[in-house]
Amino acid sequence: MIVFRTPLGAAVRGTWARSLLAVMSLGLALGLSSCSAPVWRTLNDVEQALPRAVAGSSAIITGEVASQQGAANTTRSQIIVDEVFTPRGLGDATPTGAAQIARGDTIVVTQQGLSGDQDAPAPILRPGQNYLLFLVAEHGGYQIYGTSTGIYTVEPAGWFNHLNKSSDGFLPTRLQRGDLK
Repeated sequence: MIVFRTPLGAAVRGTWARSLLAVMSLGLALGLSSCSAPVWRTLNDVEQALPRAVAGSSAIITGEVASQQGAANTTRSQIIVDEVFTPRGLGDATPTGAAQIARGDTIVVTQQGLSGDQDAPAPILRPGQNYLLFLVAEHGGYQIYGTSTGIYTVEPAGWFNHLNKSSDGFLPTRLQRGDLK
């Protein structure tokens, strides 16, 4: 039989002791898990993540990385634009608004870190690969929205899969073209 003594010294026995022990264990587990768990997501956070990313982006494109140059812990990728998306609200939260990019344009995307660098703050784009990118216009070129938040791989079936090694994770893990109209 389980016997539990309260802080005042009273003995609690049997079923009540087991119940009290279970409640305390659950409280301790929840308390400890909240110390190390990521920030709790609310439904509103998830629902508003894509519109916020659209508003914070100057351009949303798909394109192939044609070439790269890396120096001084910075990688510059030349990307040939394949498709341009102009969803409602694009650029609303940027100082420059929506960028004027057309299919066939070559744009430069700058990222912090070098290819093969395990400590790079975001996955570095790879030559020959196709991506869906949420871009922010800066200094005559572009950077990726949220460092790595705005990088998706282009899948053959028409899906875009999120490529993000950080833990912000509010954007959907998969998108399709209809999500960007």
